[in-house]
This record gives sequence, structure tokens and C-alpha cells, in this order.
Amino acid sequence: MGQTERRQVQKKLRRWLSTAPDEAFFDLCWAVNALQTGREDEARRFIAYPLGAATPRFESKFSIYPWEIETLLGELLLTEKFTPRDGANRILNVGNFGGLATLVRILRKLENEESGIYLKRVSILDELHRIAQREFPWQSGYFNVVQFYRNAFVYGGSKCGEYFERLHGLTQNQFSLVGFATYMHFMRQPAYGGRLNLLSVGVSAETCDAAFRLFCAPLTTVRSKYTRDFEDVRARWGFIPSVAYRPSVFRQFPVVETSNSMFRSPLPELILQRVTSGIYYDLTGGGQALRNEASGRFELYCENLCRQLMPSLLVQPEKIYRVSGQEFRSPDVLLSRRGQLALAIECKASKLNLDAQYSEDPAFVAEDGYKQLAKGAYQVWRYFSHIRRGIVQAEIDAEAHGLVLTLDAWLLMSRGLRSEVLRMADAMAADDPGISEADKRPVVFSAVKDFEQTLMESDEAGFFESVRHAATESFTGWLLPGVHREIGGKIIEKEYPFHLRDVLPWVDDLEEMKSGRL
Repeated sequence: MGQTERRQVQKKLRRWLSTAPDEAFFDLCWAVNALQTGREDEARRFIAYPLGAATPRFESKFSIYPWEIETLLGELLLTEKFTPRDGANRILNVGNFGGLATLVRILRKLENEESGIYLKRVSILDELHRIAQREFPWQSGYFNVVQFYRNAFVYGGSKCGEYFERLHGLTQNQFSLVGFATYMHFMRQPAYGGRLNLLSVGVSAETCDAAFRLFCAPLTTVRSKYTRDFEDVRARWGFIPSVAYRPSVFRQFPVVETSNSMFRSPLPELILQRVTSGIYYDLTGGGQALRNEASGRFELYCENLCRQLMPSLLVQPEKIYRVSGQEFRSPDVLLSRRGQLALAIECKASKLNLDAQYSEDPAFVAEDGYKQLAKGAYQVWRYFSHIRRGIVQAEIDAEAHGLVLTLDAWLLMSRGLRSEVLRMADAMAADDPGISEADKRPVVFSAVKDFEQTLMESDEAGFFESVRHAATESFTGWLLPGVHREIGGKIIEKEYPFHLRDVLPWVDDLEEMKSGRL
């Protein structure tokens, strides 16, 4: 009965989507998103909506979440267009909030029907990981200084920068500027024709075109690429991915060229995602040298962050030492207080892919990525072992912990994945006879975004107390800022210590862009 009901609901969703013209549906999605993100004045020019629908509150009965819109946009690309019959035809009202609300109700029912099927083979606790991967990035948002700075710093080294410019014909700074200006434009209207003019800030039309080619593609290209991506995932996983957990072509091409040379961006925030963390995908063809540089700069970023936000601590970078002629490296960042090592941090810049986010068995499908996290825990234990055995001269705090800090959220709300990573780490440690059980001090896994937030909301004592609790069974799967709040940690508001202009010089022109003179 489950499969039959699922097919009926899916057919109903596709039936409605088939009647929606692509351009008009993009505009409807844009308008609803604008309506519920504080841009009611812009939205009312394009759709009618009921009283109360103009709200950013996720708990509102009118809420249509951006991840649902992203899912529906993908489904639109997979849906064949409706051929009108003689007589009356029921079509989607793309000029009214209710048109999208109808689709969202059907989508939610489809997701419920599918979850009733796959939850027979997937633990509900593991499902929390997939739900969080889909929703949390949208809830955090992409329009923030920290996101821009961190990604520009990590991927903005000389090797990565030179490769990007050689490959695409513009600098990362120019790409970021064009992306931000395009985002600002699409915050005001859903579509426009013609070229973006940034000559006033020294960006030529040719440079704008080069940037556009990276985050914009014709609708036919977007549709064919999404179909290929969908089939690739289906082949890799061995079954049709659930509607909630499918790839999104709009992460690569958040701007779509539709008919008559018009450009549309139904979810403008994805432009910001493309020009920040999305730069990673422009560098994948550059080989190991680029990956090494990005990893090194991620380590340096974490070191600088600790030094700025915990000034009373001794913050030390990775150290190289030798044991019986063999070279070893300490963890990437070492934090000491009162002369004793309190936290050993391993930084892992591995990129979170679709398999790790949404597959039913991510530890198997994305095994290499999770092995990197396990290696981080093992490296921390090995260093503690070397200190205990006198190979490294250092004193350890009685409550010293390890921290594996990831660029992406690999273990978001997942007890099972954390347990599997620690099992892998135990297997690595078993092959190292020098590591004892005493050396296996508690290790916390955290995405750097949560690490940043905790540092900016706590004093040093509160930070270490949060880390200590995060390592306990009671808080397995919790985000570090949530742990800090749950244990009653003192909330201190600190400013982000870095200036965006140091990595993206174009921000000095921000006021000019805000004034609308571009």
C-alpha cells in the first residue's frame, strides 16, 4: 500500500508541476521566498497572498521553507510539460501564493509517504542527520561575513588563486564581487535582461560575462545536467533517491537563462553559496597541490581564530618531530593554559558531498571522507601517547581533550556516524602498539561554523566546559553552541576578529552598491 500511495502522490505532484510554465514558476518561487524573507514590498508586485503569509517565522502555518522550494525546482526540471486538452484544463495558479502552497502540501505528503517506506530500513536517529543536512544550512543562511571570509581565506591562497584565474579568466575577488552584485540585483526583482554593469568599480563587461558563465546556464543546460546528476545518484545508490534527498543543480547554477535572454534566480541566496564554499568545485581539477594549500590555509585560519578569540591561551601550530628516524606531526593546533596542553585540534578540510549528506549509509558510500575524520581522532591519540611516553616533552591537563574540526558538517546530529568514526579510529589505534587506552582521551567532532559561533559566544572557561560536555554520551550529536546554551554557559557577544577587505578587497565598494549606483 505504501508504494502505491507514494506513486499516486508523486503523480499528483508531477501533474500540477507539468502545467506550470518554467519562467512563471521561477518567478512564483522567487516571490514567495521574498515574501517570507522580509521583502514583502518586492513580492506584492508579482503575487497575491493571504494576510499572514508575509512572515519569516518558520513555525507559521503559512511557512514555505526554502529547502522545499529548492526541491520543487528540481522536480520541475524532471517533469514533462502538460499538453492541454480540448475544453477546460486545470492549471497551477502561478500568480498566487496558494499555487506554491498547493504544491508544498503535496510535497510534504510525498515526503511522508516515502519516509514510511525507507524508515523500515533506516534508523530514525540516522534520519535526523539527513534532515539536518537539508535544513540547517538554510536556517543559518549564506549572507554573513564569516562565510565570506572563511571561504575566501581557505581557497584564496596563491596556488588556488592562480589556478582559478588561469582557468576562468578572472580573479576570485572579481568572481565574488560579480556574484554579490548579482545577488543584490535579484533581491529586488526575479528577472532581468541585459548585462550587469560594474564598470564603476573597475570590472569590465568581459569579466562579468566570465563570472556569469560560472554560476549561470541556459535552462536547457540546467535541465539536462540535473537529469544526469539524478541518474548518476540513482546508479550509485542502486535506487531512486527520495524526493527530499536529491541533488540540486541550482547549487552550481543559481542563475538560469530562460527564453528571450532573460535571467532568473528563484533562490538568490544560492548565488552567495556558489561564490563562497562553491569555489571548491572550481578547484577540483587542480590536483593535490591545491588541496594541500587549502588544507594548510584551513589550519592557519583555525589557529588565527583561536589566537584572536582566546588571547590568554598559548596557541601553537603543528610541530614536526622525529622518533627513531621517523617523522611525525603534532595535531594542527595546540591550545595550552596554565602551562598544560588542554586541547589538541586536528583540522580536516574534506568537502562534504551528496553521498555523505543524504545516502542511507553514508559511512559506507562516503567511506573515504569519514576515514579522514577517524584519522584525525587517531592522530590526537597518537600525540597524547607520545607525550605520555616522553617522546614529546609537554604537560597535559588532566581534562585535556581532542577536537576534530571539519570545514563542513560531516557528523551533523548523528550518533551512529560518530560511533562509526570512533570505531574506525580504534582500528587504526589497534595497529599502533604504543597507544594505550589511557591515551584515548575524549574527542569532540565539530564543524568549524559551530566552533566559530561557540568561541564568539563564550569566554575561555565556558568554551572548555562546553567541549568537555560535548564529549559525553549525553551530548552526542549535539552542536557545540547548543551544548554551551544547554549547560547554562555565559553568553558573551564578541565581534568576528577578521576584516573581509583583507581577503576580498571589493567590499570597500559595498556602500556604493548599497546606494544603488551600480
